Amino acid sequence: MIKFNGKTYSATLTCVIVFLFWITTGFSAPESEGDVTVRTNDSVQRAQERVSVIDATTKRAAAELERSQKSGDDARLRCVRDKWTAMKGLLKLSSQALLNLQQAQTEGDRGGVEHEKTKIGIAAEKVTELEAQVLACGGGAAEVSGDGGILIEKLFEDDLPKSDPTAEFRLRDVELSRPTAATQIF
Repeated sequence: MIKFNGKTYSATLTCVIVFLFWITTGFSAPESEGDVTVRTNDSVQRAQERVSVIDATTKRAAAELERSQKSGDDARLRCVRDKWTAMKGLLKLSSQALLNLQQAQTEGDRGGVEHEKTKIGIAAEKVTELEAQVLACGGGAAEVSGDGGILIEKLFEDDLPKSDPTAEFRLRDVELSRPTAATQIF
């Protein structure tokens, strides 16, 4: 925990240390050429698995979209459709990244392989988040209590005045007349 100008920076310092550790261990040079081939083959296989998981998740979201359409809940339908659209975009991006990764592997471009693998990993994480959001999407049906009554969320405190506080500032009958012309118009 570091204090600077009255602020505590423990989380930031921890993130920096973890990032530096990741950089020093993740970007070490391989010992031999055969080791590079094994690592890139493993990277391609893991990337293919991640893209297939993204595809399966997108298909599950599409099934959820169909269920939302059949239920007639417009709010849920909009929510699920937005998440599904984002998933489709991430699926397309990760599929293209997989092709680029395979091309980089055949060219022996280790940096390109790592770059595309990172893109696929980020897309997979985002799709996982979107899937959780799809499952959490609610609409009018989600706002009904157990006894069938509608729940109303109270957005104000009880101690607020019941009368309109702006009523005393409203203009009362004020007579306005047009001012006389400053110059004559010819």
